[in-house]
Amino acid sequence: MCDSKNIITIHIFQDEIPFWKGLIHYYLEPLKEDKQKQSEIIKDLRDLRNKATFVFFFINCLWIVCTFFLQLIGSGVSINLPKISVDGETVKDEEIHIDPIGLVLLLGFAGLLMVQFVSMIYHRIYTLIHRMAYIGSASKESEKKPLLKSKAEPWDPEMIPEPEKNIQKKRKSFDGQLEYSGINCHGMD
Repeated sequence: MCDSKNIITIHIFQDEIPFWKGLIHYYLEPLKEDKQKQSEIIKDLRDLRNKATFVFFFINCLWIVCTFFLQLIGSGVSINLPKISVDGETVKDEEIHIDPIGLVLLLGFAGLLMVQFVSMIYHRIYTLIHRMAYIGSASKESEKKPLLKSKAEPWDPEMIPEPEKNIQKKRKSFDGQLEYSGINCHGMD
């Protein structure tokens, strides 16, 4: 059982009560359960999972079939380029055979590396721009004052500003109280 130590009582101003009650109603009350809508969402998510899995396996099967087919055909689909010697002349009766699967993989990985490199340069440039803008906007006073002081300064109550007159009036009109005693001590409501 819960004891009275777990009850939280908060005293607030009267004009704040509608705000807090609206906040509690909007954010803290449980959502209304709609069994039909939940079952429809579950069905749609299962359909999405099944379709995505089917597409994934279908594309993999196509890739495997294409790979085996191109390997069976062999040199009939390879790309033939003339062989060039070191001095820049074409060597007669010799060709370089390039496998199309290897070429596609090579170009794909090279493209990914280029995208990664360009993205890294873009990120570094914008980080540099951000740092330069921050340094340029820092005030001269904050540059003179160290962020951490070597000696601990005593607390000075005169540094706190005087409260405004309207805050004093609100304190006089205080008569609101909210009490929340729905604390769940055992994990069940």
